[in-house]
Amino acid sequence: MENVQHVQKPFPVFGVEMLGKIIILVIMIILLPSLVFSGEWVTQRVKVGDNRLDICFVDGKHGFCSGWGGEIYATSDGGNTWLIQETGLDNYVWINALFFLDKDRGFAAGTFGSFLSTEDGGETWIKREVKGIEFKDIFFHDENIGFGVGNDGMILKTENSGLNWKEIESNSEELLNKIVFVNEDSGWVVGSMGTILHTEDGGKKWRSQKSGTESMLYSITFRNDIGFAVGMNGTLLVTEDRGLRWNRRKLGTGIELTDIAFYNKLSGYIVGENETIFRTDDGGKSWIIESTSKTGWLHSITIEEKGKCWVSGNHGKIMVN
Repeated sequence: MENVQHVQKPFPVFGVEMLGKIIILVIMIILLPSLVFSGEWVTQRVKVGDNRLDICFVDGKHGFCSGWGGEIYATSDGGNTWLIQETGLDNYVWINALFFLDKDRGFAAGTFGSFLSTEDGGETWIKREVKGIEFKDIFFHDENIGFGVGNDGMILKTENSGLNWKEIESNSEELLNKIVFVNEDSGWVVGSMGTILHTEDGGKKWRSQKSGTESMLYSITFRNDIGFAVGMNGTLLVTEDRGLRWNRRKLGTGIELTDIAFYNKLSGYIVGENETIFRTDDGGKSWIIESTSKTGWLHSITIEEKGKCWVSGNHGKIMVN
């Protein structure tokens, strides 16, 4: 009987270069689902630990963000680097809202009636205190005429760049979170208990519109006659007749939605809880999730005219597409 020898094959030995390629391949396999799901959003950080409550870009390079600690940061390179600006505010102040007319002229407002204005891109901020209001949002038509909203149904108007403010009757006692105008006459405000207020005379009189919900509404946006509002419990409302009728549109989620913005009549974004970013390219008829995580919040969206978008949120996070 012939003897058969079993020769054990040596275990393959990989060189350093081959091992490196294998490691990279394994990492790509693990991360591929999240990379595809993220919709090419890149994370930028301003300051780890603090929340960024609002963000505003006036073009593809010049932007500002604000948040806790009375802080405002500015960038002149599209968000690659952010520099803190001196506001003179105490560290317990939250700057909830920013509004810039261009890269030089802007306004900021927040808790404890804090209001700031600048004419040099934030190199210097002029600080004022408006008693009786916790600013949640501001909107300016030009360097003089602006509005602010906040607690207890308060709507304020200024005609001298925020030097003086006059309260306007809103017929509401709800918390008001957002104010927008589509021209000098037509504007909307949203807030708690499904509040939607509308003006057609430049803010002199505000009338309630039936939203069909009692959920907190955080943000509203309009393009011509078509408007959208978002809020708690996955609330997404849409109107096609300037708010005469608001209808709920299902997103298939119960998370809080904090902001919404469009950059043309078809394409826009919604952000909210779990750092979720929704996108539509059919005018809001359908939405897909472009990015999400298990923790954190996104609070604000800003889109410059070419469609580049930044969002800001917790832990100093800013994301750009």
